[in-house]
This record gives sequence, structure tokens and C-alpha cells, in this order.
Amino acid sequence: MNWRRLNRAVHRDVGYLCAGLTVVYALTGVLLNHLHDWNPHWKREAVAAQVAAPPPAGRFADADLARILAELGEREKPIGTFFRSPVELRIFFDGGRFLAVDLPTGRVSGEILRERRLLAFLDALHLNRVGRAWTWLADAYAAALVLLALTGLFVLKGKNGITRRGAALTMAGLALPALLLLASR
Repeated sequence: MNWRRLNRAVHRDVGYLCAGLTVVYALTGVLLNHLHDWNPHWKREAVAAQVAAPPPAGRFADADLARILAELGEREKPIGTFFRSPVELRIFFDGGRFLAVDLPTGRVSGEILRERRLLAFLDALHLNRVGRAWTWLADAYAAALVLLALTGLFVLKGKNGITRRGAALTMAGLALPALLLLASR
């Protein structure tokens, strides 16, 4: 087998291996680029409900809290409560969610945070927060991308092989991060 045939075979097979990881890294990269627009980990949902007979604001007890939570069907134990005003009770839960109970009317409002499990997991992969095995896989992927780039330079031969234009574009690709560094100063 000559070196060009070997080069094409390596380029093809490494390309197939890298295709799936490239899609994951590209999607999660877009998510990370837009963290200021939305949170890929959590989805905020507004809550609106009504409790039948809220206790008077001045005589609120722990039993009243348990009854309100039972009436709302809330099974999670709150991590704290706080009277935002003499008539509004805030109930806090893990994960940053809360319920606000207007005691004179019995109206309940608030927010629930629901985890976006798949996006959160993919984001954790991109940020390398899932463990040592992923670190090794990410390093192997980076090495495979380098191999893919280098073998790609020599897939075509003759006048269709690496040209001045191809060399110039390759150098431009190497220069872009340096230009960005200089521009950011």
C-alpha cells in the first residue's frame, strides 16, 4: 500500500470517528456562546395556583405551611420561608425555585426550574466536567482532529493537491486566533 492510499484511508476512518463528536462539540459550543441569551441547564416555568383557605397573615404557623404545600401537591420539603411583606409568604426550595403566597387572597405564584438533562449533560461534556475518562477521550479527539487536518492536506494529489490557495487558507486558519488575540488587547 502506498502512502497516499494509506493517507486517504486514515483520513476517511478518522473522519468517521470524529463526525459524532464534532456535532456534539459544535452544538454545545453554540450553547456556550449564547449563555447571555438563555440557560441551557434550566428552564424557568411560571407557577400560578390558588389555595382554598389561607391562614390570616398575623397567625401563621408551621402547620399552615404544611397544609398549603399539601394543597398545592408539593412533596419537596422547603429549605426556608420568608415574609416578604406582612401578607406575602415566600417559600424557597432547592435549585432556586420559590413560591409566593398572597395570604389574604390565597393566590400562589412563583417559578419552578426544570433541568434540561440532555443539554446540561452535553454542556458538561464540552466544559470537561464529567470526569477523567472524558478528559482522555477529549484529548484523543483533539489529536484525531489534528491528524484529520494534516491528512486532509494530502488527500488529493498532483495539480489538485495542496495549492498556493490551499496553503494560504491553511495559514489564514492558523493566523485567525493570533489576530483575535491581538485585537482583544
